[in-house]
Amino acid sequence: MSVTSMIIHKNYKLGTLPRLQTPLTLILLLLGTCITAISPGFAQEERYGVYVNSDSVFLLEVVQQVQPGAVIRRYRNRRIIDAGIYFRESEAERVVEDLQAVGVDAQITDFEDEKEFTGIITAFPPVVSLPTEEEEPIKTNIPPIYVFPEGSLGLYQVFVSLNDAALFEVLKVAPYAEVKEYQGKLIIQAGSFLNLGNAQQLVDELTWRGISSEIIQSLRELQLWVAIQPEIPTTQVTSTPANPGGGYGLSQTNRYFVLIPTQPADLNIVANDVVALGAPEQSVIVQDLEVDPFVAVGPFSSETLAEEWESYFIDAGIPGAQVYFGK
Repeated sequence: MSVTSMIIHKNYKLGTLPRLQTPLTLILLLLGTCITAISPGFAQEERYGVYVNSDSVFLLEVVQQVQPGAVIRRYRNRRIIDAGIYFRESEAERVVEDLQAVGVDAQITDFEDEKEFTGIITAFPPVVSLPTEEEEPIKTNIPPIYVFPEGSLGLYQVFVSLNDAALFEVLKVAPYAEVKEYQGKLIIQAGSFLNLGNAQQLVDELTWRGISSEIIQSLRELQLWVAIQPEIPTTQVTSTPANPGGGYGLSQTNRYFVLIPTQPADLNIVANDVVALGAPEQSVIVQDLEVDPFVAVGPFSSETLAEEWESYFIDAGIPGAQVYFGK
């Protein structure tokens, strides 16, 4: 029984192997032919890039309404807005038409003998100058359908109260944030946006860091918001000579300061450094005293806020910064 079964098994192998060799060869040849026929088609398939010849952050926001994934990149030694790469020219043409419908002039490239879009460039929100009550609303070169009615700021502005955060904290999220004076009060302007969604994204990022902020569009909203902000002096504190009991000439002020002991020859250099690091120029005090000259930043109503600035200056390479209470 076992011998017969072995013979049958051998005959099965001997009988089938020769028959499989030819079909397998043919299959491989056919597959090879198919691969040869198909591969060149994929390799040679053209790709069409749609781009806008500009690196305007505001224009990028308009393009993102049509193509949410649009970004600023480098292309042929310049910065452009990349609106996507497509395998069909008809798809690229449709995107161009959609952009033209919102007033944006876009172009198509098939990348022949050219480099593709490279290197995403981070587009931070700019800070637009604030208008006064006498000034007209901000004018932009954005298509009319995106410009807000007369009487508004023209853009969605994100503001932070100096009572809620220091400038250096906001700069971690919005690198172009600035301290501005409006209606006699200091406020932090974190960014200006064409689209509400982008402004809200910055607000969310600030909230995640524990920083309260406000989106404001109209002059009326700005005036009301500024009106409820705490008073933070914008004028330099008058200095008086130090006395044996201390005070550094700041003892008449019931607030906190950050003092930076400095050599007389370096007073202006250190003062310029702290302004460059974001301290409001109006809050920088230079005391050229015969004994213990220093640069001070303040006043701050909160000791915590003063300590944050103290740590910020030390981390930035300004040694000796220390919190001081006026009285």
